[in-house]
Amino acid sequence: MNINQIKYFVSVVECGSFSSAAAEQFITAQGMSKSIADLESEIGAQLLVRKNRGVVPTDFGYEFYERAQLVMGCYEDLESFARNHRNKTAGTSVFSVYICIPAFGSKEKVSVNVAKFISTNLGIETEIHFGSKSECLAALDSGDADAVITIGKADVAGYDCIPVGKLPCGVQISKRNPLSQQPYIRLAELEGTSVALWPHYDFFNDHVKQMLAAKGAPIDPRETDRSIRSLIKMYATGGAVIVPRIAALDVDIMQTKPVSFHPDEGLSVPMCIIGPLGRKSPAFPAFCNLAAAHNNSASTAATEQTIAQVIPPDSDARQSKAAR
Repeated sequence: MNINQIKYFVSVVECGSFSSAAAEQFITAQGMSKSIADLESEIGAQLLVRKNRGVVPTDFGYEFYERAQLVMGCYEDLESFARNHRNKTAGTSVFSVYICIPAFGSKEKVSVNVAKFISTNLGIETEIHFGSKSECLAALDSGDADAVITIGKADVAGYDCIPVGKLPCGVQISKRNPLSQQPYIRLAELEGTSVALWPHYDFFNDHVKQMLAAKGAPIDPRETDRSIRSLIKMYATGGAVIVPRIAALDVDIMQTKPVSFHPDEGLSVPMCIIGPLGRKSPAFPAFCNLAAAHNNSASTAATEQTIAQVIPPDSDARQSKAAR
């Protein structure tokens, strides 16, 4: 096995098809299929079941996927460690930003684009990481992170939380559900639908639950575990997951599609930057000013525009017909 085979397999499972995964990884569908076939041949077991509307893991494939995620996390940590050592050896000052969202297939490309955007505007070398709430706060405490971007307000003692924009909310919903064909979804229309919160979207999930409770919404989204099996099962029965709506990162995954809540629902969450009280990097205020300046009064439209500037849709192959 090699690391690319592992990465491609994870992408296929998360996208639910060879074509979408190939677009995400910038290779041909034939190349993706061959890589997975070679992997299955090497380990002597079938990982995926090919169906008319995509692929799903076998029982062994589910277990292999869980371990493959761990491998990818360790590999990315190793890459980051090597980069940090190189920069320290060269005496290079690096601005380290963590983004508090779950891992996703094209995060490598997003990392490069966000780092380039910050570096170009602030004139400092930047590196991007992704992590859970606990991982991001630990990185701030240890000094490994200079700033953390959160989706959802981060009310945490000992940290400054500076709102720099807003993002609308929506759902990633099964294509089997008739609601997936609508341009917008209202809360009342989700009554009776199995609705969940995406695992480890910590600050976002907390904020969403508060908003829904304040509105007396007819849905009570449940926490899901990290298992890809449980998500696929929920989607297969017509379920939906509440997510922030980031148009530049839209993708159809696991036979689902993203749909926004109707603007009249007023469901949006703040995007914030947090840093430890009293010991911030000299670049921290400039970074906050950069984000706020591009997000003009913290409006949802301005935030979408900024994200689109950082991650232009036409530079992302996932925006093709084959593909979030």
